[in-house]
Amino acid sequence: MPTDATSLHDSAASESIKEATYSNETCTARDGVRIPSKSATKDRQSPQRKTVKVYSLCVRDLRIYAQANDGEVFHYRDRYELEADAIVHLKDGRWGAVEVKLGSREIEEAAWNLLILKERVDLERMKEPSFLMVLTGGEIAYRRRDGVLIVPIGCLKD
Repeated sequence: MPTDATSLHDSAASESIKEATYSNETCTARDGVRIPSKSATKDRQSPQRKTVKVYSLCVRDLRIYAQANDGEVFHYRDRYELEADAIVHLKDGRWGAVEVKLGSREIEEAAWNLLILKERVDLERMKEPSFLMVLTGGEIAYRRRDGVLIVPIGCLKD
């Protein structure tokens, strides 16, 4: 086994490492350590990583819709740590706040945060929000009694 860094650049060592990385499921390095390949770990993503991917796709879709209507999407966080995943702001001054929550158990907290955000808006400087929305992994779209829209992520496609 090589003991110094320069021996890693030896052509024989480089060849064995190159060959090992092309295996389908797992590969074995020269020292016998098993290294999973990308295909072996593809479906074993952490729930947090999947959530970040879904969140990113939702914000991307919101940006596409906002740009089509001459608007922009921002993230919001204030000095009190209140935040919204997305603020959709149109050039005419209309805006809405969006929270992305995959689980139905998170809807109540997300709606509460949006309502607090609405109350903190300085109406002398900005208009009242046109909408407050929680994007969910659910299947049914509805408007709550407090006016917050609950919208399945699948509705973004139309």
